Amino acid sequence: MTRFLRSRVGAEASVLVEQDDRGHTEQFAEIRLDRPVPAGTLTRAAIIAADDTRLHGTLIREAA
Repeated sequence: MTRFLRSRVGAEASVLVEQDDRGHTEQFAEIRLDRPVPAGTLTRAAIIAADDTRLHGTLIREAA
């Protein structure tokens, strides 16, 4: 899992926000965003880091 998460750093991903600054990408990877977004929002994020359990991203824009 760690290898997959680290391979995503530098990419962009669609994110379904589930709570504040947390959600999941289209590959079901957990991601923490740099700022809160309303739950249920579909957004795009630039993946800037990864640890052993999740990705970390910067919000690019709200997709819907």
